Amino acid sequence: MSSHHFVKEDQEPALLIIDPHAISFEKIQELLEWSPTVIVLEEALAIVLGWEIKIDFVLCIAEHIEVLQKELLSQAPIQFISISKQNESLDAALHYLVDAKYKAVNILVSNKESFETATKISKIYSELYFENKKWSLVKSGHFQKWVPTQTQLSISPKKLYVLKGLSNELESLVDGQITIESDSSFWIGEELN
Repeated sequence: MSSHHFVKEDQEPALLIIDPHAISFEKIQELLEWSPTVIVLEEALAIVLGWEIKIDFVLCIAEHIEVLQKELLSQAPIQFISISKQNESLDAALHYLVDAKYKAVNILVSNKESFETATKISKIYSELYFENKKWSLVKSGHFQKWVPTQTQLSISPKKLYVLKGLSNELESLVDGQITIESDSSFWIGEELN
């Protein structure tokens, strides 16, 4: 028996692709299941176009828009978010999403610097995908989940946490419930299979 879910437009998380290699294409396909708004950094366009998916926005330098409009006719309608230099692409995309009242975004980030920039976002719920891990913000400071033995987790920032069911190296000790507690918010990273 199949189940059908109805999602109102713009309620599903947008997908912001800074690095198309952040996770496997199979995992990216899972993020595309609900037909999210797709925003792609100009430098990632060639790879993403090869996936034969609909792109909604391109983050690009203003001088490139005219050429890209011609190259991306098959993607019409398509919009552009103008940036003056590549290193401001993440901020520009996030400002757009916040202004457009998106509630959430999945972000494929390319490097430690992008990851650290993205972890400072608080105006929109974000899940970050970096080095084949899914990073989620735990605003409450309390994370609890059932995991199988030897599940490896990561935490950012590095500070003192109360761990239950985990070794000091953040590996689950048994099949069961694990808990991580802190007096402030933190990011939890889970390996993707």
